[in-house]
Amino acid sequence: MFNNSGSTGAVAATLANAAAFKWWGNNTGSSAVPTYAYLPKSISFTINNGTAASPALPSLNVLNTGQISTCIWTTTTSDASASFVFNILFNGSSIFSGGAQTIAAGNSPGTITTLGALSSVPLTLTGGTTSASRFTFNITTGAADWTGVVQCN
Repeated sequence: MFNNSGSTGAVAATLANAAAFKWWGNNTGSSAVPTYAYLPKSISFTINNGTAASPALPSLNVLNTGQISTCIWTTTTSDASASFVFNILFNGSSIFSGGAQTIAAGNSPGTITTLGALSSVPLTLTGGTTSASRFTFNITTGAADWTGVVQCN
């Protein structure tokens, strides 16, 4: 956590309090200087015959203002015969610069798919308890049976 390579002697340091819902670490996927970052925003759902079955209206309020830089899909079960297409909205607008995302047919359980580029990086999310602070998961096409998790952080 501390690096004293530029001097000799003892190191005295005080860690500042982290803002609510932030953690200390490196979420870049490669070596980098750690920093405080917002905890991931995630939503879990079940797709059955092209309909969101659980939760019935898959949405997640963002309670605290924060930022996300990337989103992933993790397959837990899939239909090998068909892909499906979905979009994630925040405050009614797609969070992806290219719109809807496609998960390929036959993804095996445990497969992690990095979703497309966000409309801006980082994307700022304004927290609250109204629909203006809500992720919404919309299925565009597909009649496959899928179970999976979308996670954005």
